[in-house]
Order: sequence, then C-alpha cells, then structure tokens
Amino acid sequence: MQAADSNNELRALSTEAASKYILPRNQWGPADEALYGVGDIFDVEKGKAQDLRFKAIKYAFDYHYSNNRFYRQFCQQRKVKPDDIREQSDFCKIPLITDTFFKDYPEGMDFARWLGEVFTGQMPNPTLRNNHPSFDEVMDALEEKGVLVLFSSGTSGRFSFIPKDETSRLRQMYAVFHLCEMMSDVTNLKMFPLTFHPRQNRLFLLRVLGTLTHELVSEEEQRKAAAGKGTGVKLTTDMIRLSMGITKGIREKVKARAALVIIRRRNEKLLNDTVSFLEKCHKEKENTIFGGTPFTVDGLLSRLEEQGKRLNLGGSLVITGGGWKLQEGSKISEKDFRERVEKVLVSCN
Repeated sequence: MQAADSNNELRALSTEAASKYILPRNQWGPADEALYGVGDIFDVEKGKAQDLRFKAIKYAFDYHYSNNRFYRQFCQQRKVKPDDIREQSDFCKIPLITDTFFKDYPEGMDFARWLGEVFTGQMPNPTLRNNHPSFDEVMDALEEKGVLVLFSSGTSGRFSFIPKDETSRLRQMYAVFHLCEMMSDVTNLKMFPLTFHPRQNRLFLLRVLGTLTHELVSEEEQRKAAAGKGTGVKLTTDMIRLSMGITKGIREKVKARAALVIIRRRNEKLLNDTVSFLEKCHKEKENTIFGGTPFTVDGLLSRLEEQGKRLNLGGSLVITGGGWKLQEGSKISEKDFRERVEKVLVSCN
C-alpha cells in the first residue's frame, strides 16, 4: 500500500499538511512564535531557544490564569500569580494540576458543567436533547460548537477528559506534522495506511493517527485499507468501557461479551493485515514507518514469533507511545522492548 516513494516525499507531504494547521500570523502570541516561528526545533541557538521557551511558558501561565476561573482560584490558594514568574528558575512555582484531576468528574448534565469549569475561555452552551446525556452526547454537542473533547482510556480504565478549543487543536496537529518533517531518513519507504477516521474517534491516540492517515495517505489507499474493517463505526466511550470489561449490571455484561467478539475480530484482521504488509516489505526489500501503543506492538511481535517469522526491516522506524493500559501485567522494560523489536524485525532466518 504505497503512500510515499521516498522519505523526501513523506517530508513534503508532512510540510504541506503542517501548513494547514498554522494560525494566521496576526493571531500569534509568544507560544506561537516558539511553535511556528522556528524551523528545526532541535536546532535553535541556545540563547534564543531559552528566550522563546521562557516567553511561551510565562504567556501560557498568564493566559490560563486570566481566562480560567478554576485555575486562577487554584493558583490563588497556593499564593502564586503570573508576576511571580520573572526568570526560568521560577517555573517550579507554577502550580500544576495532576492527571488524576481529569479522571474525577460527574455524569450527565453535571459532566457538561464540569467541562465548562475546566475549559480555558468561554465555553459555549451545548444543545443537549435530554437531561441525562451520555459522555458522547455531551462531546458531540460541544464539537458542534467548536470545542473538541479528547479522552484517554487510562491505565486504570477510568477515562481522562480534556476539552480543547480550535487554537489548541491546530497547535497540537501542527506539532505532530512538524515532527514528521524531521523524521529520520528511511529509504525505499512504504507506509501502511491506518484506517481510523478522525471524526469517528475522540480517543486521543486514534484521533492523531487518523488525522495523520487522512493527510499523508491517498484516498484510494485509505479505501483499500478500510475495506471490510468496519471503520465507519463510531468509537464511543461506552464501547471502549465495555471492551475493557467495565460493566454496570447484567444487561451490560451481555453487551460486553458481544462487543468483545466484534472487537477481537476487527483486531485479528488488522493484526493479520499488518503482518502481511510487513512480510511484503521484507520480501520486496522495502522499509516502513509503523507503530502504536506498546501493547499493540508487543502483540504484533508475539504473533510473528508464534508463526516462527523473523523479518529484515533494519532500515525501518517503529514508533510507540502511551502506556500499557490494562495490559500493565504484561509490561516489559524499555531495554527488553527494544531488544525484542530488533530480534523479530531486524534479523531474519
């Protein structure tokens, strides 16, 4: 499934995609100068880099302090204000909100109000059709108003929800594509089209991967990859919760069993397709860039080992990120993970 004939083409596609996510120049603040205003972010003169970073972080702190009532009160309780940040050594004074905060939320209409409290800026009023909306109904209504709520499933199985305005979304995706522009050289490059449609997913990682696919892979290749995979199905919080075995009552337990069957079938097909793709790269002496969460890459390695297969993809890139989620019991060290990747994907029989 060809997406780019060379790494130069991938960089060109990434540059073109990144340009779509740049804010208009007259809207830039110090954070945007640091993000958009430099070429290679890893090759900036030290003094300039420190100056850009200081101004960006101080601006971000001031912005959230001024436009988020909850965060301002949080800082006031700790007796810290933006004027207290005068130099880089003062960064440690900035009050940080722990990740567990974003897992502690109510349901229904109170969930919508909670999102309004943690959102920086003026949260639009969502149009909700009932008084007991689900998480997804609230997120649907807010996205119609221009606020994107992304979530993570979390290692504990408890979702984390973070609302983002359009400016935050643009900055986030620009950073992703800009990193693609600076990716290491990969010769004879072939990409495997991920098939997650960004509009069908608010799970953070899948949203990012879906957007990458839709920007970097041709529509024809996306259609080929999506054939028979049920990619038009919207991935909801309830689907994810049930697939993780987290249920409420007997009825949901029955639904969970059915959901697991469907998800396992889809995962099995995706796994088999990925193995076939990597075997083709090996046979045709082509390289690729692929990845996923640690446990999905680990599952792919296990499948290849079970089939007694070792490939020679020594010029390829494997990218992984995030945690092991509910697979924490299967977690291995970073060193062992790297060694396993090399054993299965770099050497061959």
